[in-house]
Amino acid sequence: MKKRPKAPAITQSNRDLERKEKVKYRLFIASIVMFLLYNPTRPDIIGHDLRHTFFFVLMPILGGMWILGFRQAAIVKTWKSKEDFGYKIIATIFDTIVYLLFSFLSFGLLGQIVWDTANRTVIKNEQTETIFCPIDEFGSHGKHGRHAHVGFLFNGHYEQLNIDDETKRIYRNADADGYNVQLVTKKGLWNHRVVLSYSISEK
Repeated sequence: MKKRPKAPAITQSNRDLERKEKVKYRLFIASIVMFLLYNPTRPDIIGHDLRHTFFFVLMPILGGMWILGFRQAAIVKTWKSKEDFGYKIIATIFDTIVYLLFSFLSFGLLGQIVWDTANRTVIKNEQTETIFCPIDEFGSHGKHGRHAHVGFLFNGHYEQLNIDDETKRIYRNADADGYNVQLVTKKGLWNHRVVLSYSISEK
């Protein structure tokens, strides 16, 4: 009677790797939940500045990828393997997408929270200012166009502001060229403004 081959022994390094993967999976699920819960509570902020993009978007996401172990997982491990070149390319692209998504939902969300909190703090000492912007479009987004918005230019950049269901119903078939959006705002960080309220009026 032939003896069954022994199963490979589970080493301590394998256990550690398995434990780390479980922790990453739990963090990924928690990040999705946090993102879904926080996103609807974000203040409406309009404006554009490269400093915001660099310090509160790119740096958190790229730094998060590094902290999460992207370099070891996607580059060192994959390219040291004996797999063919095509597999290494595909594996690297896949790992990049996964780590980018994970980092966006966790460290990217952290960057958003810091940015929003900083703006909420800054506007406490600012005066309220009303601005008028010509509306470019009454649009919709999301599944089946469930969420409505107005599109307009502010300081030379296109902006979108979500509108409530009642406003959506009133202006569903309106010609955007005939309307302005009136924004009650306070000055935030780096050429941005926090929108406190809005209304739509004829030009």
